[in-house]
This record gives sequence, C-alpha cells and structure tokens, in this order.
Amino acid sequence: MNTQTEQDFELEELKSRKGRGRAIAIFVCVIVAVLLLNVAVSLLLYKKVAYIDLTRPKYSETGGFYTFSDGLKTVMDESVIPSVDRINDERKASGLEELKIEIIFCDDADKLDSNEQTKMIQHTARQLESKYSKHIELRYVNVQKNPTAVQDYKVTSATTIYPTDVIISFGTEFIVHGKASFYTLDEDTGEVWAYNGEKKFASSILSLTRADSPICVLTTNHGESLFDYSGATPKVKDEYSTFIDIIAASGYEVQLLDLEKDEIPDECRMMICFAPTTDFKAFGSLGASGVSEIEKLDKYLDGSKSFFYICDPSTPELPHLEEYLSEWGIKPARVQTAAGTQQNYALFDSQSAANSDGSLMIGKYATAGYGSTITADLRAGAYPPAVAFGSSTAILCSDSYTKNSVILNQDTLEKTYIYSYYNNGVSRTMYDVFTSNTTAYAKIGGEVYEHASETNLFSLFTLTEETNQVQEDSFNMANLSSYVLGLSSTEFLKNEFLESKAYGNADVLLAALRATSTETVPVNLEFKVFYDAEIDDMLFATTKTTPTVVALCVIPVTLCLIVGAVVCIKRKFL
Repeated sequence: MNTQTEQDFELEELKSRKGRGRAIAIFVCVIVAVLLLNVAVSLLLYKKVAYIDLTRPKYSETGGFYTFSDGLKTVMDESVIPSVDRINDERKASGLEELKIEIIFCDDADKLDSNEQTKMIQHTARQLESKYSKHIELRYVNVQKNPTAVQDYKVTSATTIYPTDVIISFGTEFIVHGKASFYTLDEDTGEVWAYNGEKKFASSILSLTRADSPICVLTTNHGESLFDYSGATPKVKDEYSTFIDIIAASGYEVQLLDLEKDEIPDECRMMICFAPTTDFKAFGSLGASGVSEIEKLDKYLDGSKSFFYICDPSTPELPHLEEYLSEWGIKPARVQTAAGTQQNYALFDSQSAANSDGSLMIGKYATAGYGSTITADLRAGAYPPAVAFGSSTAILCSDSYTKNSVILNQDTLEKTYIYSYYNNGVSRTMYDVFTSNTTAYAKIGGEVYEHASETNLFSLFTLTEETNQVQEDSFNMANLSSYVLGLSSTEFLKNEFLESKAYGNADVLLAALRATSTETVPVNLEFKVFYDAEIDDMLFATTKTTPTVVALCVIPVTLCLIVGAVVCIKRKFL
C-alpha cells in the first residue's frame, strides 16, 4: 500500500513537473511571440505599410485640415474670377491673348512634397488649379538647375530666388513670396505656429488682379540726400537708382511728394523720408502755407500706412520729426558734446567688418519678434547672406517704450528684447530687424564712446507695428496695421550694395517693403493652427469611424475574457 502510494505520488509529481515545464515553455513562447509581433507591427507602422489613422486627414480633397475652404472659394468666386474675366474680355476685344494667373514653384514637385511646410503650400496651390483650371495654371521650375527661367522675376542681378519661393504672376505683374510668408510666426520667439497659406494666396491674387497699384511717395522738401536739387525739380541721384527700381518691383508706383504743399495720394501705402537735412513743419513753427507736416504724417499713419525713415551719422538733429518718431520708438543715437553741439553715433566693428577701418559692418540678423519675419526666408538657408551697413549710426528705443525680455530657450535661458508702448488707446511694439555684433563700438568726434554687449547691441534696422484690421466688405478684410521702419545707414541703399552678389541688401529691402505693404486680407480664412490634434469629428459621432473604434475596443477585451475563462475551467477540473 505504501509502495502504491509512493508510486502515485511520484506519478503526480512527474505530471506536475511536466505541467510546470509546459507552462514555462508556453509562457516563454508567448513573450517571444508578443515581442516579435510588436517589432513587426512597429516596422509596418514606421514604413506606413499598414496603419490605422484616426486623426483628421491633412491633405484630403474632400475634407481635412488643409482642404480648400468655403471662405477661399467665396473670395475666388466673388472677387477674383470676375476681375480676371473682365480683364480678359477687354483683352479679347483688343485682339490680345487671354491671361491666366500663374503659380510658379521654384523646385521639383517631389522635392517640395518631401518637406512638410512646402507640401502644405503646394497642396493649396494644386487645389486652386483644380477648381479654377480656366483661370489658374501651376508650373514648376527648378531654379538650381535652370536659374535663367526665373530671370524675369528678379529685381536685380543680385536678388535671389530660392527653391522654396513661390511666384504668383498675372500679366506683367508678379509677387515673389518666401516659404515663411505662408505661415504665422510667434511675435516673441519667431517660431512657426500656424499655416496661413489660403490667406496669402488670396490676398496676393487679389492684389495682382485689381486695377490700381499702391503708391510709394518720396518726400522732397526737407533736403533729402536721395536727391540732386541742382535742376528745376529734384532728381534721384544715380548712385541710388537701384533703390528706386526695387521699390517699383515690390509692387509700388513711385511718386515724388512735397509734404507741405502736396496732398498725399489716396492710394499711397508707403512714404519714404531719406536722410532729411531740414525739419518738418509743426505747430509753433509753421511755414507760409500754415500746414503742419507732422499732423499730416500722423493722420496718414492713422490710415494704416507705412513710413520709412532713413538716417546716417551726418543727419542733423530735427526736433519736430524726432519728437514724433519717438512715439514710434525711433530715437537717433547722439550725444551733446562739451561744446554744446549734438553729434550722432558713428558705428565701427573691426572684427565684423568688410573694410579696413571697420566702418562697413556686417549686420546681425534678429531671430525673434515680428522684425525677424522679414528675414525668415533668408535665414532659412545654410548660409544666410551677409548684409552690409556702411557709415551707420545707431537707433535707440525712445524713453516712452518699455523694454520686455522674452526667453527664447528654456534650457539655456537665452533672451531677446522687445519694446512696447501704450498711450491714449494706442498700442505699438518695436522690434529689431538687424543689430550690430557684440564687437561693435560707437565713436563721437573720433573717440570711442560706447561698446556693444550681449544685452546692449546697437540697433541698425528696426520695425514698429501698430496692429489694426478693418472689414472692407462682406468678404474681405484689410490688414490696416501701420508700420514705421527705421534704417541707420544710407549706404545700405547704394547701388554698389543693392547690386552686389556678395551682400543680401537687395533681398532684405524687398522683403521689408513687402512685409509692410497694406494687403487686402479675405475674411473667413482661418489660420490652420498646428497644435490642433483633434480626433476627426469626435470620432465616436461618425458612422465611418465607429466600427473601427468598437472593434479596437471590444475584440481585445473579448479575447482576454475567453482565454481567462478557459484557463479557470481547466485549472478547476484537471
């Protein structure tokens, strides 16, 4: 009996060991299988061979984040197409060929598709062409392989058209946009946070198909050093002829203006005052006409326009004009000497200069704030072009503005600064476009007066913005922001620098003029904000996605319950 019991015990022990062995083997096999399955599924998902996308589609033609919107269709149908048809009817009556709006990409289509940002822009353009094939034509030109194909769209031989640029043309008129202009950037950090391609295409096409061009006036009655006054009328000096050509190429009709005697044209969108030597008329010091030029300038900028002030170390003190410019943050850097005279800073940089005495400085790009958006496309390349500032003074921010620090990088705590102003319901912000490097220094009377530092760089090119948007009609909204640009070097605009392939001065000037022009911005065209990760139509509320969601939720749970039940039953009865 004892022998039988021992044999039974040994048999049970043997079965138990075999069972444990099988259990361990099954367990190891299951773990290995799960790991292998996980690797296989991960590879398939990574290669996008097999995956389930439950997020809102980006590039669907019938629905999705970047789909052709109803707002854009309304703008095209109500404003653009009738205008193009009217122009073509007039051309046909004169025996001329009909025109199409051309959208020209400056690289191959597959290359643009490989980059997420250029892919979005291209997708919008393709939809425009698809819906309005009679009026819009899409073309691709590889400017690296065939640079002469876009020669007609270059302002000077020195200006560059980049592979990421988009050219929109209609007849003889055209606009060149960089990739960054199709996106909305954070005004503090300069980071891209939204896609704005529909608005950019719509506003550009509207501008090209409208009859009237905006006007840029050059003031002439303050001894501006842009002009030769030896004749009966002021004449632009030959050394600045390319400057005028670039203004015209940016979409403006150029006119001369005596601000005291002449009325500012209704279509004037830009006023340029080039290194004046005499002050503006103001209350308390009116001319024979009794007109306050400062009041006219102020009313002009209230209408959401742009003013471009250019100075250099030889520009004299102009109390009326400078008091007004201080409200826009601009304050020429100067010092009162012991003799009681005012002298402007003259900047030098022996380490970041293009000539022996250090007076031809290479500017430092601002990388944050709205001013940096002007140069975003130039900075996007591996080697941003050098920008030269010759015989430059400095622009200080006026005392009426508050200096605010903005942290650009949370890890390094790198900071930048913007300057804000609020008074009588008016809100303005001043940004740098270019500054000196830390090795720059200012001289007064030939002696070093001040050195630049990391927290005190000399401003060379600034932009002040007063934001305002007003609805024009049922479909269009005008971007009525006012801008004042400040440039501290007249040599920056000489032909030798604007025509030089060694410097990016022409590209910067073009970008600044375009960035501060008043655009017609269609309403109902919303930004496409990148942080929007919403599941498509709340997912559970759609018949299309509900079966998928139910399957993914129910099947794994059901399998687990079945396996658990089988295991429990076997353990109970074995």
